[in-house]
Amino acid sequence: MIGRKRFHPWIAWLFLVVFSIALLGQRLGRTGLWTDESIYAQTAREMARSGDWITPTLCHRPYLIKPPLYYWLAGTAFAMVGENELAARLPQALSGLAAVLFVGWAAGRVFSRKKSWLAGAALLTSPGFFMGARVAGMDVLLLLCISVTLIAFFEGYRHAARRRPWMLLAGLFAGIGALAKGPLGFFIPALVVLIFLIWRGELRLLFSRVVLEGCLVALLTASVWYAPVWLRHPENFTRVFWLSNNLARIAEPVSEHSGPPIYYIPIFLFAFLPWSFPFVVALWRALRRIWREGRRSPPEDLFLLIWFVAPFVFYSAIATKLPGYLLPVFPAAALLLAREWDDERERARRRAGAFPVACALGVLALPGVALAVPFLLRYRYQLQPERIWLFPAVTFALALLAALAALLRRGRFRALLAVAAAGVFVLGLYQFVVIPTEPDESMKAMGVKLMKYREAGFPVALAGPHLKGTLFYTDCSASNPRDLKDLPRPGPGLPVYCLVKDRFKRDLEAWAEHRRFHLREARRSGAVSLVEVSWE
Repeated sequence: MIGRKRFHPWIAWLFLVVFSIALLGQRLGRTGLWTDESIYAQTAREMARSGDWITPTLCHRPYLIKPPLYYWLAGTAFAMVGENELAARLPQALSGLAAVLFVGWAAGRVFSRKKSWLAGAALLTSPGFFMGARVAGMDVLLLLCISVTLIAFFEGYRHAARRRPWMLLAGLFAGIGALAKGPLGFFIPALVVLIFLIWRGELRLLFSRVVLEGCLVALLTASVWYAPVWLRHPENFTRVFWLSNNLARIAEPVSEHSGPPIYYIPIFLFAFLPWSFPFVVALWRALRRIWREGRRSPPEDLFLLIWFVAPFVFYSAIATKLPGYLLPVFPAAALLLAREWDDERERARRRAGAFPVACALGVLALPGVALAVPFLLRYRYQLQPERIWLFPAVTFALALLAALAALLRRGRFRALLAVAAAGVFVLGLYQFVVIPTEPDESMKAMGVKLMKYREAGFPVALAGPHLKGTLFYTDCSASNPRDLKDLPRPGPGLPVYCLVKDRFKRDLEAWAEHRRFHLREARRSGAVSLVEVSWE
């Protein structure tokens, strides 16, 4: 904790702003796009080029799997920054920055300004949020919209005299959330609010005029896209968007993304490190206060508890599971953590309590994970990045200082040291995990190489499935037939160059042998090969 006599809120906020920009902007466009990123970026590029802001397309065919907010923002970024990785990731990074600052502001608004910055810093330095905010996608956009919706509702709930503008703001961002990632942008806040009002015995508020006006604003905001796209593609939109990519995810795993009911427990514990350890204590104490005091307990405890638990249980219950789904609960966890850290009642006894011990264990878990990284890289990718020993060494040094500050009776700067240790850890993950594994996870190098052959006048193609990671780099200009028999044929002195995944390489070899073509591996990256097909 910063000493009381020398504490100035604006210094903490300046630190949070600079720290957020540094972490989220650090080499943002350095690595190539991964598969899903490539799909989303290519869709945004086609939308921007066509000027049709209603129908998303992928390789010039309707692609109605996701709503358009990311495509709108990325298309605008392409026009301003250029068609590159930085522009593709900018919407999520800026949304992440906004989410960090908003959560910090909300902590000061609901609890205390002294540690409001810590809520934003905890969100920023959690590995799940940090990684999610640095990819091209929709999850952090959804997190931001859900956070604003719920905090705006809670402010309207607490302040009856100013309820209408808060409820209208909540409705606006619920509608924007539906444009970010579908009906969950409206459903998750509605679920939290419904359970909260039922528990508080104030369900009648749900049917008040101001809340209904907020719901109307949400529907009108979402209808900006949902209405015209449904009118334009009624059958396709219903089947692809609603049935196959929203409702189907509840009943059955989509794209084999499944898991047991406890799937998200270990994911959260890792993705919210080092804060997940003290958060467990904060969660338990909030539960205990609610149990003891019932409806007389502080409404913020109950609201944040439901915000965390209800989506967590919902996502655990549905069939399709992905780590990014859990991100909307991270702001609630950060707010509960900051509340416990700044609790005056706890502060008097914290030296001997569980909370400082949990803080110390959380930061000490960071070097343990960092120490495992070299072994995981060697096992999974057969990699050993240079100077990787720096990652666990520096993380351990900062974690040790942070743990001692948390446990000592007069430990100073304990929050700042914990944030510094967490910040170094997430930067280390990027430097020693994301960058070294780029050749295996991104198809940028192979896509660019394939296009060089095309520019030289050679026919090019994608042989087999699971090569959508190349779409942004080939601009959908390489043919990708469903059947290998439809691949381009080589001619005398004119070979064909194909990209193929290892698991489908035997199919390509059988096709070439049947037609008496010769195959030569021109280049290889990860599990993808660039193959030259020529006459024998």
